[in-house]
Amino acid sequence: MEQALQTQQDRLESLKHNEQLSRELAFEQKLLTLLKRHNMGLEQLLGFIPRSLQQPPPNLCEPSAVYKAGKSRKPRTQP
Repeated sequence: MEQALQTQQDRLESLKHNEQLSRELAFEQKLLTLLKRHNMGLEQLLGFIPRSLQQPPPNLCEPSAVYKAGKSRKPRTQP
């Protein structure tokens, strides 16, 4: 039991010096402060974020349908 507790304490100590975790926690704290200041809940925040940001990015590994079908090229015209 003491060994498990010591393992957890060591793990927490190592997380204390994790830069990325510190930045994420600071960002989360700022976001929660803004939400409280504007009395916004999570549902209202999601309504505020544009739909394009809520959707996952397209899979860039698959070529588009236009590319698969072959795009017709128009000759360039000289001015």
